Amino acid sequence: MCIYFLQVAGIAIFAVGVWTAADKVYISDVVDNNSFEAAAYLIIIAGIIVIGVCILGFISLAKEKKILVIVYFAIWILIFLFLMVGGILAVVFRAELESGMKDAMKKTLTELYGHTSTAGQRDTTTAWNRMQHDLRCCAVDNDDWGTYKFTQWYLSQDDRLREKPFVPASCCVYDERSGAINDQDKCQYWQLGPPGNPFTQFKNTALYYQGCYEAAKNFIMDSSEAIVAVGFAFGLTLIFGMVFTVLFLRHIGNIDDEEIRRRQRSKTPNDGL
Repeated sequence: MCIYFLQVAGIAIFAVGVWTAADKVYISDVVDNNSFEAAAYLIIIAGIIVIGVCILGFISLAKEKKILVIVYFAIWILIFLFLMVGGILAVVFRAELESGMKDAMKKTLTELYGHTSTAGQRDTTTAWNRMQHDLRCCAVDNDDWGTYKFTQWYLSQDDRLREKPFVPASCCVYDERSGAINDQDKCQYWQLGPPGNPFTQFKNTALYYQGCYEAAKNFIMDSSEAIVAVGFAFGLTLIFGMVFTVLFLRHIGNIDDEEIRRRQRSKTPNDGL
């Protein structure tokens, strides 16, 4: 029964890893830290290993081969150590996140956003746009629209234009159902209030006010807490699995001992003739 729980846990871990890698790993480009991306792929690998080991466990139970059960147990110990290392890395990443994330975000926004010379620069621009859209935020800090004036995206706009957009379209409020931006002109060009004039009391309902630092930090913290919770539950199940494996090894050992004694008893009459 324990193996079934481990199999389900392995599938769940694999699914979480795939979701993180496919949907949220772009944040690594924004915060200039590959730990989040590495963690996502680490989770995928862990899920695949768990699923494979569970299949080995089913075979071991069916065949009742002691050597297979020993290999199965040894792999679970390695996975347990792997899980501990992953937990340590998660703690380290959260510490790094607190100390350097905001500075890294300001750097990627002002130095890379809007540049198109390299694939890394283009990826960073795409990542920023996607994060602002998905997390409903703009720039780094709250009310930080003016930062975009120092980006290549703004500086490379045609000076002959009567008006330049102050922020990219990804900073604009969009309708959840239709996916369309509510009022793009007001969001990007409005000068009576933000983003053109952020020091007035006018409210721009078409523009995001929350900075992406807090939004991204909250997202990563929530994601890491969920992953840690899944890892903790998996760790407990893993311990029960190892205990079950030890008991099963003892069971196989008792069967082997009984088989040896039976063979010895069957040979005893022949030895006396």
